[in-house]
Amino acid sequence: MGSIAKEIDAKELEKEFLPFLRMYKDGTVERLLGTPYVPPSPLDPETEVSSKDITISLDPSISARLYLPKFNQTHHQKLPILVYYHGGGFCIESAFSSDHHRFLNSLVAQGQVVAVSVEYRLVPEHFLPNAYEDCWAALQWVASHVKDDNVVNKEPWLMNHGDFSRVFLGGDSAGANIVHNTAMRAGVESLHDGVKLVGAFLTHPYFWGSKPVRSEASEGHDKALPCLVWNFVYPNAPGGIDNPMINPFVETGAHSLAVLGCSRVLVAVAEKDELRDRGVYYYEELIKSKWEGEAELVQVEGEDHAFHVLNFETENAKTLIKRLASFLLKPKPPTQSAAGPWQLIIKVAGFRNKKKNRRAHVYEAINTQGDFMFFGVNSSLARTAPGVLLEAVVEACLIAENHGLHHVLFLSDCRGLVKVFNSGRASDGQDNVRLADINFLVLHGFLCKMI
Repeated sequence: MGSIAKEIDAKELEKEFLPFLRMYKDGTVERLLGTPYVPPSPLDPETEVSSKDITISLDPSISARLYLPKFNQTHHQKLPILVYYHGGGFCIESAFSSDHHRFLNSLVAQGQVVAVSVEYRLVPEHFLPNAYEDCWAALQWVASHVKDDNVVNKEPWLMNHGDFSRVFLGGDSAGANIVHNTAMRAGVESLHDGVKLVGAFLTHPYFWGSKPVRSEASEGHDKALPCLVWNFVYPNAPGGIDNPMINPFVETGAHSLAVLGCSRVLVAVAEKDELRDRGVYYYEELIKSKWEGEAELVQVEGEDHAFHVLNFETENAKTLIKRLASFLLKPKPPTQSAAGPWQLIIKVAGFRNKKKNRRAHVYEAINTQGDFMFFGVNSSLARTAPGVLLEAVVEACLIAENHGLHHVLFLSDCRGLVKVFNSGRASDGQDNVRLADINFLVLHGFLCKMI
């Protein structure tokens, strides 16, 4: 009898968070929602997509399911990379769940991408912000494959088939929230070896806040499920429900939407979804902010939250997946721009030696056939980062003129420089002098553009 009593005691309920889970005093967690796990498949019979499970980190425990579409192996084709974060309120579902596995098989086949679906740690075993840290670590792990540095544990699907100039983020619900926060972090922190995010899609993103937006009801707003979920999964969040990770409309410093670290965003919402207005508001605030990218909004009538994952066979689900695939397949803007009337393509970069308080710039020019033309590196007296790069632009223009080349496309990863160059205005006096030099060249037959 004593052992039976102990067993009953061990399974004594400690806390419920309905309808999602129960927590017991012995530390076990019973999840009440979610779909069964399914194994990866060497070849999915419907889509011909291959999948496998890999370990990203042992401590903390981060794993992933990788997907590779069928393609012509003889062409050594490089494919865009999609890093995907599943939904489930940070506390249920998995990268190995049957619904997400089925959804990603379809998306990978249509979008022709190498996908990395991240298995991040869940609440209540690991409260937020652990999931955010796991997902950032997974993205950094993906980016670390950009160079073949003879590290033994590199993932061959990424090394052999991934195009690191086309890295995307994607996610649904809480996963879409992670997409936003990861892209925000990528806007202020560097990824391995300068890898940049091209785009991100957020389907039915999980955002909330203390004040209703658009048609959200004022009465009971703080008792709505999105608010209760956040308070459960991140009980110590600074600012509570107005923490920028759940309420991205709190524009303060590094949390401003203007720093979002990708150039293209697609937001998808569903008519019957409680989170719909937040998604639309996110899109509207993004395009009104100083973010310089391209945003799209997809609204689906008659559907509810995460329908494209949960009700995969419906026509609306298939249409949305096709729309997401189209977003991933869209060519990079630089490829389109470089096909214009350019004679020369020049990449400019700047760097700073903090110890010696010195700045320098470097530039490299190729023609439109990809042949090397010239390069330069020099110290700079500029006070600002855009100023350093403007010096490189002026210097490179003069050399281009000596080569008889007057149609120049400049490439830069510095958004500040792109903005200053294309607007023709700068806050620093020295920078405005350099802009005047460039304008002088333009008046005398130069055609310049910067992207």
